Amino acid sequence: MAARSRLISGSSLTGTGSDPPALRHCSTAERKSRPESESQVPIVPAFHSVNEVKKPVGKQVHHNNSNCAAGRDVPTWERQIGTGGYRLCDDCQRETNAGR
Repeated sequence: MAARSRLISGSSLTGTGSDPPALRHCSTAERKSRPESESQVPIVPAFHSVNEVKKPVGKQVHHNNSNCAAGRDVPTWERQIGTGGYRLCDDCQRETNAGR
């Protein structure tokens, strides 16, 4: 199968054509069939907005949870891979702590 490129966080990444396990969505039946200890929190590679630099220092954040509304609101063309040295978004932390 030919490799495909996908624009994530402003960079081109080469993949195999399928999403990495952390990004793969599963059905409710699949989730219920797994023991609770195997449930996975929807963690994605850390990213931050190119516009974080424009925010006050205490408001600059990075994201790593696909359930975070603020992270989903960052357009893909404004994403940069990595934390950028910024703290983790409160919503990402809350979702992760809740196991979501």
